[in-house]
Amino acid sequence: MRKRISLFVKHAVAVTFTLACLSATAAAQITPGMPVPLCSSVAFTEGAGGNIIQRLESAGSFKSLLRILRATDLAEMLSRPDANFTLFAPCDQAFAQWPNGKLEVLTTKYVKQSKESLLNHIVSGSLTREDLVKESHPSGTDFSPTLKTVGGAYLYLIREAVNLKDVEGQARNAASAGTEGAAALGLRISKDTNDSNARSTTVLRGNYVYPFSRIVRADVLASNGVIQVTDAPLRLPIESGWSPIF
Repeated sequence: MRKRISLFVKHAVAVTFTLACLSATAAAQITPGMPVPLCSSVAFTEGAGGNIIQRLESAGSFKSLLRILRATDLAEMLSRPDANFTLFAPCDQAFAQWPNGKLEVLTTKYVKQSKESLLNHIVSGSLTREDLVKESHPSGTDFSPTLKTVGGAYLYLIREAVNLKDVEGQARNAASAGTEGAAALGLRISKDTNDSNARSTTVLRGNYVYPFSRIVRADVLASNGVIQVTDAPLRLPIESGWSPIF
């Protein structure tokens, strides 16, 4: 009898220890301090009307973008009732990564360059995430882009595999894919249709920075187009260091 009790106690202790370890592991995986994609928490009122600019205004998370759009007179273009555009829109969190004073410079001294950069965030026509996925390719594969921005740059759409065990991956998947197990959708722009660097997720290559953005909130419908929220501004490759453009 004592032997049975002893074995039972040992088994109970082992089970308790195992459960404790599993709980600790789970807690480590969902620690609130772990990184999540910028702009993934942006909220829009479902079913609300309005044009692209009005939708950005009502969200309250695009003050920096709206400031540049107004300084470059592009807000008027995106407000026209007869317009039909897709806007890749970084939220305030994305612009907060910039050095102090850069937003002020872009809206005063470098307005022309800012307009050129913003035009590369706009594509003619209303493109949903489903449309963009059809135009996308796996990271690192050989392909040529078919979409062009209003600013004249080619839009490279890159599918990334998402690790659902990773908190950041789960957040990005839920925000941009809407369906568990789907791939995250990345964006790059280039003036070249055969840019090998634009086909992958590599950010640094020698002395050059190849910016990479992801769609973190898809298909915000407006009366004159679609808004696709991104975690960073789109920009052409630049030399490392501070730049007066995006």
